[in-house]
Amino acid sequence: MQQRPFRLPMPSSTIKTLILINIGVFVVTLLLTTDPLRPLTRHLGVSPNNVLDGFGLGLVRLITASFTHDISSPWHILFNMFFLWMFGRIVESEVSQRGLLHLYLVGG
Repeated sequence: MQQRPFRLPMPSSTIKTLILINIGVFVVTLLLTTDPLRPLTRHLGVSPNNVLDGFGLGLVRLITASFTHDISSPWHILFNMFFLWMFGRIVESEVSQRGLLHLYLVGG
């Protein structure tokens, strides 16, 4: 009995796009952060204190937070994208590609 080599499942175009956007935002945030104590993620991420205030971003942060990751540790984005790759397919099979995108944006 011949054993087949292990292969990661191929993600859909929606999952690939989400991963590419997340990596792009991570790289841009990394490049634009001049002060490590005040990273750009503070403006794009969401917390109870900044949902409704600051720089006109307010509610926009509810979406940008889905794509913002901690720049102090590449492991953060690495594991997030790995889990999106692996479990995104399972969720997508239940709710469709469009449903996964809505869930990702709303649940961010």
